[in-house]
Amino acid sequence: MTNIYERRRPCTKHIRRSCAATWILFAWFGWSLHLATPTLLSQQASMPQAPRATVSGVVLSERGSPIAKATVTLQQEGLQTSQRVLTDNRGAFTFSVFNDATYSLLADKDGKESPPSLVVKVSLENQPTLTLLIDQHTDKPAAPKLLAEGTAQFADQPEFTVAGITDFTAAGGHGSDSSLRTSETLAAKASTLKADDSVRNASSTGAGRNPPDIIEAVLRSKLQEAPDSFEANRRLGVFYLDMAKPQQALTFLESAYRIDNKNQENEYDLALSCKAIGDYAHSRKYVQHLMATHPSADLYHLAAELDERLGDPLAAVNEAQKAVSLEPTEQNIFSWGSELLTHRAIWQAQQVFEQGVKQYPQSSRMRTGLGTALFAGGAYEKAAANLCSASDLNVLDPDPYLFMGKVQVAAPKQLGCIEQRLKRFVQQQPDDAAANYFYAMALRKRSDFTATVRIQDQTTNLLQKTIAIDPAYADAYLQLGNLSASRNEFSQAIEQYTRAIAADPKLSDAYYRLAIAYDHTGEAAKAKEEFRLHDKVAAQQAEEVERQREEVKQFVVLLPTQPSAAQTP
Repeated sequence: MTNIYERRRPCTKHIRRSCAATWILFAWFGWSLHLATPTLLSQQASMPQAPRATVSGVVLSERGSPIAKATVTLQQEGLQTSQRVLTDNRGAFTFSVFNDATYSLLADKDGKESPPSLVVKVSLENQPTLTLLIDQHTDKPAAPKLLAEGTAQFADQPEFTVAGITDFTAAGGHGSDSSLRTSETLAAKASTLKADDSVRNASSTGAGRNPPDIIEAVLRSKLQEAPDSFEANRRLGVFYLDMAKPQQALTFLESAYRIDNKNQENEYDLALSCKAIGDYAHSRKYVQHLMATHPSADLYHLAAELDERLGDPLAAVNEAQKAVSLEPTEQNIFSWGSELLTHRAIWQAQQVFEQGVKQYPQSSRMRTGLGTALFAGGAYEKAAANLCSASDLNVLDPDPYLFMGKVQVAAPKQLGCIEQRLKRFVQQQPDDAAANYFYAMALRKRSDFTATVRIQDQTTNLLQKTIAIDPAYADAYLQLGNLSASRNEFSQAIEQYTRAIAADPKLSDAYYRLAIAYDHTGEAAKAKEEFRLHDKVAAQQAEEVERQREEVKQFVVLLPTQPSAAQTP
């Protein structure tokens, strides 16, 4: 309010007397008001006030994301006037309203509105917290988000052709059988590694999300209103797909497909749902239908995954390469390299991962894949360097540590950077059995191990902590037995080897070590029995390994320098 002193005009000598009179009047009025104010306030406080209640809530998209700066309109039943507020960054809003009245609410943002006629009865005993959902989809089906051909090219496209498959020959690798088995295990594990940003996105999507049952109820209500609506069926199907309920998603995506079988985005989601429930053949049918008219990198990537599951690795690797040619994304490059690595095209996988590292130097899993390929090819130090770099890129990701731990166990000597990284791993995860075990094994490989009592004691403590955390960790018992045997403490060694076998009856090395320990204690009959059990278990393991290798066929690769010869380097 403007100050009364700023509003008065200057008093001239002609009107000074009237000005003085005016100021006397103002002064008298002000003093009277001052004296009367307590009485007025007291009277006002004693007057009955209409009780106020609140209506609050949040405005979200159908997928649960908060919508900021949405307009929420509240109107009392029977009145023409309304209140409006804007939501904050969390999508939240609050109204102060009269007690014991009925109100309707509506939210809108950019021309999109929440379902109309949300009516609530408000009282002091019932002050609701509401969720308003705004449908942010367009009225027509969106253009397929995954069906646009890429234009980027994979730098320095490797020059080789996967021409066929063959049975396992052991040519696609290097080193002892122990190293070979380790490389096969790591190759299988590498294909399942997730991108760093995928992990972060997955962990962040839950923040601020609407309870799924509310979203589900709204979507089901829309479907009940229009059961033959393509959009109503599709959105409920997408909701279930996002919630990792593919079987339920399939029901509504199939309904949407029957209504409109030309919507490519819906057909793609239908293929994803079939893949998620293990129906790879039907998923492949949808993908092939889409690729006939709209080939794309994402379709080739999905087709590669499906063909691998359906037992056609040759088609899978060719489709993975096409995906990279169209869109050399981190995901596509990694998948291509993993496919090559799984089927023992070791040096070709190494080439792909090397290019991937150049294009995506911050990708932890790309360096992990390269390290795995290098290890399979016998380049142990380079493998260790890349695995260490992978752990440095994402120090909280356990996968690079687990890979380097297995590499260090299988390698013939200690590998440069690994010990310090595994020390960091156990510092970060002191109650993780694998972290303690692999750090112990890194210390065990030190050249000064036998001459340094402190390192021996530290290794023993780490192994003991491993089995305290996980009493079924058979390898830790085996290594404790080996430490006891190295000190000629064969009774203790026998105890540890026996525990190792109890934890894992398929651990063939434990039988062999136990037999040697019995031999040292003069128990020849027991030693003979353990040697027999070792041979039996080792033979069973060899059969199982051969069976697994027969299932994972080896690629036959053509090199440009020898176009007429098929090679498996």
